[in-house]
Amino acid sequence: MSGLIKTREVIEAAVSIEENGYAFYKSVEGAIDDKDVKDVFSFLAGEENRHIVAFKKIYEWIDDQEDTIIDDEDSSNYIKALAEKNVFTKKDAANDMVKNIKTPFDAINLALNFERDSILFFNEIKSFVSQDNQDLINKLIKEEHDHIVKLHNLENQLKK
Repeated sequence: MSGLIKTREVIEAAVSIEENGYAFYKSVEGAIDDKDVKDVFSFLAGEENRHIVAFKKIYEWIDDQEDTIIDDEDSSNYIKALAEKNVFTKKDAANDMVKNIKTPFDAINLALNFERDSILFFNEIKSFVSQDNQDLINKLIKEEHDHIVKLHNLENQLKK
């Protein structure tokens, strides 16, 4: 994996991750019978949808001066690796994953992994955008933290 990437490409990857996360949460919502699980996954789908809108705004706000090539090949390769290893960068990954869910705990574990991967990716990409956009990404990261807590609480509730 070599080659340099531009800031807009990084934001496009973030949009893709969020879109596939949304598809996953909506699919789980439709596949699980437990009302509490449905409610949490419905909420998370809505959150991912808001994040899609936010990243698309960042993409639009990036001007030609800011859309620079990330000229450090190590950083460029690291960001690409993070994006490619995120469970939701591949189109239709959500539908494939939902097919393998046997219990609500399976869905929660997949969601937790997605949220953790997203936080890691978002932390890395924020250094490539303006301060205003960094502040927005920090807000999205905080929301991803809240999602992890919500999923953890759901898991504990189901164990009782």
